[in-house]
Amino acid sequence: MVSLHWSSRGPLNRCAGEGYFWRLAGEDAFYESARERDNRFTALVRETTLDDPEWTVRFLRWLRSEANFRTAALVGAAEFAHARLSVGAHVLSRSVVSSVLQRADEPGELLGYWFAAHGRAIPKPVKRGIADAVSVCTPSAPT
Repeated sequence: MVSLHWSSRGPLNRCAGEGYFWRLAGEDAFYESARERDNRFTALVRETTLDDPEWTVRFLRWLRSEANFRTAALVGAAEFAHARLSVGAHVLSRSVVSSVLQRADEPGELLGYWFAAHGRAIPKPVKRGIADAVSVCTPSAPT
């Protein structure tokens, strides 16, 4: 379970408690457009990634595995990797990408988001995280 004590992670914890992720990725709400909400989520993930990367890793795993928020976890993992790489930190990105990819169609969704948000260049930790996830899902060839 993700701890809920106050820090810069507070806004993400509140988002999880408000049903925020139900409306992530394109649905407008009465008080906030989809674009504003998506931008707020990605900014919060980037901020918590730089402030407390280990907590953010646990949060994204929880978001995908226990809360079953697929798109939010994929977007969060991509933004986690982008934020870490932007400051020259290469550790943890591979494992967080791998941890949120649980279905066969999810690597394509993550790459689609990456291309739209960050361009066509895919950094090695993202490639390797995808490869790790795919190798777990793909049955080994008969010997």
